[in-house]
Amino acid sequence: MARGVALSVVGALGITYVQDLLPRATGRATALFANTLTTGSLLSGILAGATAQALGYRAALLLCGALSAVGGALLASARQPRSAADAALEPSASPALASQEEASAGR
Repeated sequence: MARGVALSVVGALGITYVQDLLPRATGRATALFANTLTTGSLLSGILAGATAQALGYRAALLLCGALSAVGGALLASARQPRSAADAALEPSASPALASQEEASAGR
């Protein structure tokens, strides 16, 4: 049961993250996430099995760990998308607000 809860939380967060990357195409982002998850599951089983058969289980686990570390590093280094709400909070984002600030500074 705990695995199901964890998968549902991680899956929901993953879909939300990908949808934030493509805010104007949420359907496409959801399909991309789902297809990538399925493809990754299929390829990881084949790759891990082939590695385990050729080099042993330790090598397979080390390969999976290394690929996970690379993926985590890429995710951590990815630039976060800015939402429209974040952009609206910046003073320079609104021309009317910028002109009010300039008028206030000139007084």
